[in-house]
Amino acid sequence: MSFAIIISEKGGQERREVFDKNEISIGRVQGNDLLLPKGNVSKRHARIVFRDGRFIVTDLKSTNGSYVNGHRIAQATIVREGDKIYIGDFILKVDAGSSGSGPLPSPRDIRGSGDSDVPAVLRDPDASGATPPPRISSAVGNEGSAVSHIPLEQDPDDPSTTGMPVIDPRTGMPGRGESRPPRAPVAVAAGSTQASGSIDRAASNFKTTLGSQGSQASPPAQPPPAPARPAMAPAATGQGVAQPSRPATSRPKQPGHVGALGTLVQRLVDVVDLDDGDTFAAPNDQKRAGVERVIREQARALQQEGEIPSGVSVEDLVREATREALSTGPLGELLDDDEVVEIQIARFDQIMVIREAGAAPLDIGFTSEQALRRALGRLALSVGYRFKPGDTTIDLRLASGAHLTAILPPVAAHGSTVVIRKRRRADLGLEDLVRSGTLSRGMAIFLQQCLAAKANVLVAGPLGAGTTTLIGALAAAGALEERTIAVQEIDELVLTQPYGASLVVPDTGEAGARIVRMAASLRPDRLLIGVMAGQIVGSVVDVIGGGCDGVIAALRGPTLRQSLARLVPALIAAHPGLDAQSARAWLASSFDVAVEVTRLKSGRHRVLRIAELTSPDGGDIKTRDIFEFTLDPAGAERGEGTFSPTGVVPAVVQELKAHGHRVDETIFRRATR
Repeated sequence: MSFAIIISEKGGQERREVFDKNEISIGRVQGNDLLLPKGNVSKRHARIVFRDGRFIVTDLKSTNGSYVNGHRIAQATIVREGDKIYIGDFILKVDAGSSGSGPLPSPRDIRGSGDSDVPAVLRDPDASGATPPPRISSAVGNEGSAVSHIPLEQDPDDPSTTGMPVIDPRTGMPGRGESRPPRAPVAVAAGSTQASGSIDRAASNFKTTLGSQGSQASPPAQPPPAPARPAMAPAATGQGVAQPSRPATSRPKQPGHVGALGTLVQRLVDVVDLDDGDTFAAPNDQKRAGVERVIREQARALQQEGEIPSGVSVEDLVREATREALSTGPLGELLDDDEVVEIQIARFDQIMVIREAGAAPLDIGFTSEQALRRALGRLALSVGYRFKPGDTTIDLRLASGAHLTAILPPVAAHGSTVVIRKRRRADLGLEDLVRSGTLSRGMAIFLQQCLAAKANVLVAGPLGAGTTTLIGALAAAGALEERTIAVQEIDELVLTQPYGASLVVPDTGEAGARIVRMAASLRPDRLLIGVMAGQIVGSVVDVIGGGCDGVIAALRGPTLRQSLARLVPALIAAHPGLDAQSARAWLASSFDVAVEVTRLKSGRHRVLRIAELTSPDGGDIKTRDIFEFTLDPAGAERGEGTFSPTGVVPAVVQELKAHGHRVDETIFRRATR
């Protein structure tokens, strides 16, 4: 059996790939059957299965999601010939012509009647080749069809091993003949292993192993395999976009797992002095083999003593205890995960993982403060820094480019507090943020028009609200041949333009202000300012007043209003003798639009408003909202709400037209009921 996938990229030619198998995986890295090498495609993004004469597509918890005919899918979904599968910038269509199954039904062209005020290029994505926006989920969508999200029963990634219905995107109902009973569990008899359960005997064996260079320990019997994963709850939804379930690094554990892991690690440290010798150096093969053997022996002993609750995977316990004892615990996997952008550790067993899609706590952290300290010491040693007695802070760049900041006891009274911020590639575009629900289609179109005209944009928001992500998306919206210079406090944003450059400012005083002036003197096509504070504020306003355009500046603060209020005294301090009224007028005239971003209680990032700045009669800086996001009271906990234009046509539109830029003013129209 073989079938074909027709692939096209926005603005590119179609290509056809034939697969002689029933199932293919799709992603951006080698090892996938279909390779789509773009930054907005996850490593393992989706799977297409051909079974019983039907094609079934499943999203593999990708960051940006998978879409079928404009609907983001959260469950296994039937696709037919003619259906469009959107993955990143790519459009895929299945072709069963070579499968021997005969032609599949063609999709119906279902359209709603509420699109009269929407520009034609948005109503019909086929007209421009643009990826369609995600539709607002409701009982019946704009296209006359509903996509129901039915809870998974077993493995969400494999429809063949679950009893869940496969969803037909046209009806929102289970596909015919697709509901399968779950596979019966396979009974596995536990091996007749013997473990003494004695710590003294394990210690004696361990010392004998380390003392005999040529001795070989017999391989331990394997514990029984882990039971099937428990059912996972369906993802919550916000702004019409299905949200991902808990990430793989944070999957729910069986009750008692954390306690059993702590007991296993305590048994280990009673037998082995993990801090013997060089605590932070990588263990040699002899020590590694000995530690792994003791962990397995103690795990079997705990199992025989009934200390491991029913349903808890012994293999998971062994693996997690081993990585904590010999490596960097859960931090290693999180640092290797491209979708993780930040790791926050409040204490050793409280770890929050920040992804573009939102924040989620890690179910399994470290078992002790000492284990966390060992992991931090190993990360520091990997870049040549060694803990010294009395160290209470760490601030360094890891080999991966991530920035690690830690405050240690006794300054941190309740245990080490750590934040690891990973470098972010500016390869997520505005289209990706539309799909993730960060901003609306109209907002994205307006910002794209502003960027094309090299307008000056101010982005304001608190730490962790997604300002860096949005600035990266704005930078990525430019042409590849643009010369972009980023001035940053830390080298956090990685530019994708081949002619891009990153400058790190040592401070926000005169040294930083001088670097901003020098960057502007290089006459870049676009200037990114990652830290709008101190004397840098005066430099940015000066270079804009001197004719530098295409400036995108980040401003940290709880709200846009509070952030703007802080700029006025900073500008006055940089220009002694300047009065407050002139400073406000100068700031308001420097930036064409301001964007306020935030992270909601649900963990989702949202653009709260896009506004133009004014200073009527030289008074306070005023904001006139152009677009706004309104939370739905009923769905506020999940971050649900509505993006809408306010009806204000900003003054910058006339300036854009005067310079020959075409502006679609329909995006500013308020919806009429």
